[in-house]
Amino acid sequence: MIFIHGFLMSGYMWRFNLDEVAKSQRVLIPCLPGCGWSSVGSGPYDVPSQGRRLVEWMDALEIDRASLVGHSMGGAIALWIARNHPDRVNRMVLVCALAVKKPLPAPWLFANRRFALLYRAFFRPAMAKRAIEQLAYNGMPLDQAYMTHFIGPLRRPGGVEAALVIAQVCRNVANGSDQELAEIQPEALVLWGDSDRLLPERIGQRLADRLPNARFVSFDSCGHSPHEEQPKRFNRELLSFLEIS
Repeated sequence: MIFIHGFLMSGYMWRFNLDEVAKSQRVLIPCLPGCGWSSVGSGPYDVPSQGRRLVEWMDALEIDRASLVGHSMGGAIALWIARNHPDRVNRMVLVCALAVKKPLPAPWLFANRRFALLYRAFFRPAMAKRAIEQLAYNGMPLDQAYMTHFIGPLRRPGGVEAALVIAQVCRNVANGSDQELAEIQPEALVLWGDSDRLLPERIGQRLADRLPNARFVSFDSCGHSPHEEQPKRFNRELLSFLEIS
């Protein structure tokens, strides 16, 4: 299984899921180029490029097929792989996946390099902590370890600039039309928080309706990150779908 993180995140976001899933599966959790603790300056960072890198990475590790679990931007990448390399995908779990072709609200409004100074101010620990708790979660408190993994990569040389480029990518993903979604054949489980402020639940319902082999599951009183906010239920749904529980 390959877990693909979202925008401004890293493999650390799957910390509540790794141990449970790894009891029965080989689990791989990369940090995408330009994100987390992976290298910056090795773009491009668009969805097709990131998808191709992951397929090449699977080749290097001699992985013929895998189940993909993608959150937000990572969901868009999983969809791209499933559409363009269906023979490499067993099943997909799409968690609040970015799969719409239209401008998105904040923080995507900052997807402009002229806002680099604003990004640097926004990512001061106290300000960032409050904003993330309100935007990406439904009130889940964030600890110091989380903030270290969130802020640390952005403080590296080129970190903020890479984030701005990736934010631009997130404004216009590559899998959002009805025709494109209808071409994606691997079985999918679409998981969504009913209180997601970044990508409203109706987007998840639309996504599940347009994928040929998808099932939609809503998480009550949950924001943009069900795998972190309600990890026990998330793990149950994931393992049940993959028939490995």
